[in-house]
Amino acid sequence: MEIVVGLSALLLTRIIRSHSNRGNAIKEPLVDLPQIQLSFPADKGIPNAESLAIFHSTLCTEQLVSNSELSIPSRHTLEDSLFDFDSVSPLAKTDLSRFIDRCAIDAEHPLELGVFNPNHRYRRTKSRTIMLSRKLLTEAIFPIDPSLAISSPELTIMQLAPKLDIIDLALVIMEFCGRYSLRPQRDGSLYKERSFVNCDYPATTCARIAAFIKAANMRRYRHKLETALKYCADNSASPMETALALTLTLPEELGEYGLPRPILNPKISIPDDVRLYVGRNNFHPDLYYPQWLCDLEYESSGFHFDPLQAGIATDQMDRWRKREISHQAADRRRSRDIQALGIKVIPVLSNDFLSAQRMDQVVWALERQAQKFTSSTISLVKTADTRELRDMRTQLLERLSLASPRHSAF
Repeated sequence: MEIVVGLSALLLTRIIRSHSNRGNAIKEPLVDLPQIQLSFPADKGIPNAESLAIFHSTLCTEQLVSNSELSIPSRHTLEDSLFDFDSVSPLAKTDLSRFIDRCAIDAEHPLELGVFNPNHRYRRTKSRTIMLSRKLLTEAIFPIDPSLAISSPELTIMQLAPKLDIIDLALVIMEFCGRYSLRPQRDGSLYKERSFVNCDYPATTCARIAAFIKAANMRRYRHKLETALKYCADNSASPMETALALTLTLPEELGEYGLPRPILNPKISIPDDVRLYVGRNNFHPDLYYPQWLCDLEYESSGFHFDPLQAGIATDQMDRWRKREISHQAADRRRSRDIQALGIKVIPVLSNDFLSAQRMDQVVWALERQAQKFTSSTISLVKTADTRELRDMRTQLLERLSLASPRHSAF
């Protein structure tokens, strides 16, 4: 049996999560996770803003704690489960052809395989081994077929910690904890394109990763992992939602705003007596601050309004235009309904990430909404009022939004 680990496991996990055929023999190592479900207080109509903000904040806190408890892995190790360590023996020549269409394999990005016996370690041009502990939790190894296994998302993140900085580590964590997967590139440049596919479920959660790190008794890179986790949130629906969330939560010393973490894509139920007017039973705000009744909505203007970027054929242009007009109208109605329920909607455009000044304006609007629910009028964020901070923030925004060419370190 071969166990794919490290960078190769990240690539293979993306292949698995991107697979369109759910009935395929390659199964996704999914964790069935509950949603954050909020509602308006029953039988009281629409409450005032302060009481609704308190109500939603309380519900979010209770459900996040509950979800964290559900996400804790077992304490059983591979040794406890009588794992067949002798079957993991890549000393024989590994057939790399089976991985060519799954992972980027070359001298720069060799296939990484896990071993439990130090005598089985080797380094070749297109493959190398990484030592694994027999004390790993049983959830650390996920079998794909009788001759192939893959490290779990939690273990993969731990193995990537030495190679990535805090920002890149946070990007991978939020992808694994989100409902999307980047399309892996054959040359190993994982962020070469912004294309991604939607996934039915997250592969893991931030709480599960934190519990796994604690149970694994990791010491060397524990602080780095826990620091990255502080800025991450579950349930992102796209790379740009991830970029926006990290832009808000990363600390000021890295050039960002250091705001509290938002709740991503919670399900908010609408009262029965209001559904007649809004025409929907519930809605899912993109990035929701329940304590401030504020919803930041990412609008992909580059895709929605540019037919060339959307890849539309000339003979399909009219049909595409009608569909986009319909989508835009639906988005505007949705924003109107959300605001009618007392929740402030702040749109964020894709090109806002290209300017520190424009992102300052977005966060200023969020700050104005937040000040309605606090007694203080002190600014929550540091605006890019110096050239040094402005340049650092612009570079980081480009990096998070995948707008600039990325390195191929992972």
